[in-house]
Amino acid sequence: PKAAAWTDEARAALDAGASPVDAMEALATVSDRYALDGAAVSHLEDCNALIVGLVPMLSMAGVAALIVALLLGIRKQFAALAFMLRMGPAMLVALLVVLGLWGLIDFNGLFAAFHSLFFVDGTWTFSADSLLISMYPLDFWMGMGAVWLIVTVGLGLVCFAAGCLFAWRAQVQHAQLEEAAAEVARRAKKGKKGKRR
Repeated sequence: PKAAAWTDEARAALDAGASPVDAMEALATVSDRYALDGAAVSHLEDCNALIVGLVPMLSMAGVAALIVALLLGIRKQFAALAFMLRMGPAMLVALLVVLGLWGLIDFNGLFAAFHSLFFVDGTWTFSADSLLISMYPLDFWMGMGAVWLIVTVGLGLVCFAAGCLFAWRAQVQHAQLEEAAAEVARRAKKGKKGKRR
């Protein structure tokens, strides 16, 4: 429904046939129900800056975790690798459960707390019928949340399964080391008996 109304409002603002600056000023007078105002554009720019800033940090954290995992694997420290691969997803799922429960109990509180972490107060609130809210309705965020949750839990399960595999490998390694140590002890004991004779 907004598309037709926005088209009518925009045409009315632009039908003057004026210069680009005049057209821009005319569009700026259109209600935020039909066009993105300065506050909405500013918030979108803040969101973009946040995402652009977080991607390198998250990428570096991922690369660092991969390097640590590779070093642990190369050094055959399977118990430490298993701990890392199982605890990371477990802690993430625990955090998601806490946030999910908070969202079910008090969605507005969670929404406000999340936004207050990353944005200046007053820059992220818009009227319910504004174009920005209409562009990204609750259904959109619910869908995106479901996608993020499925991907996160899926990758977490892969890591957890790999951690279980390395935990089994650590147990095998531990049993082999105990067996080797017992064999060395038997040989040493046998050697002492031979010397006494």
